[in-house]
Amino acid sequence: MRSNRLVPLAAFGLVLTLGACAGVGGSSSSGPAPAASGGSGGSGGAFGGSPSGALNVMGFGGEDEVAKARIDAFSAAYPGVKVTHNKGDFNAQQFLTALASGNPPDLVYMDRNLLGTYAAKGAVQPLGQCITDQGIDTSQYREAAMASVTYKGKPYGIPEFYVVMSNLIDGNSLQRAGVTAAEIQTKDWPALEATAKKLFAAQGSKLQRIGYDPKLPEAFPLWAMANGAELVKPDGAPNLNDPKAVEALDFAAKLVAEDHGS
Repeated sequence: MRSNRLVPLAAFGLVLTLGACAGVGGSSSSGPAPAASGGSGGSGGAFGGSPSGALNVMGFGGEDEVAKARIDAFSAAYPGVKVTHNKGDFNAQQFLTALASGNPPDLVYMDRNLLGTYAAKGAVQPLGQCITDQGIDTSQYREAAMASVTYKGKPYGIPEFYVVMSNLIDGNSLQRAGVTAAEIQTKDWPALEATAKKLFAAQGSKLQRIGYDPKLPEAFPLWAMANGAELVKPDGAPNLNDPKAVEALDFAAKLVAEDHGS
């Protein structure tokens, strides 16, 4: 489904969209919405002054402590702006329904992995002018972070944060299995598999201890990248059938299977 309205968006590990870069609210007329416009209507006003109107946010939730603090801070800084947001994380069906109805959100918060798809379909609009108007220094972000929110040379999102993956190790389990902490690493996959087998423990059909949790499916992109595969090509096309990606998935899936004693 596709509407003739464009939605401003920003992205990263999760991505935040600055829908009203030059003002809050904006025209609700049909046709491509400029970067300063949203789907909610209302009187415009520059962020640098005393804006008024409405800001409709999708995917931000606002239920956890950090999100609530951000919404409260914005409301305190711009009391003339009524902020509305849906509960929960980004929902693709809800987003597509809003686009089809001609009432898209002003601001969208979604995983960067989804951004290229919507940018290619024209469902979100680039933020180049927004970045310029707001004086956002994109050099503060890692090159890979900006690349993940860029489609055909145009930025469609603002990176927000990155996540560091860590191995959590149970020292007692390692000691009982005769394994050292140095053996828990992801550089040597055959060695990691051997270590996982040492750590695995079961009594009959009852699982007592897993070996190594590869965190599928959410960590699959990391396994693929570690094996030299990019799941999205530079032109935005999917690259899931890359042999190295398939090999990475097979290995990680094998760790899961072995943790179940199969």
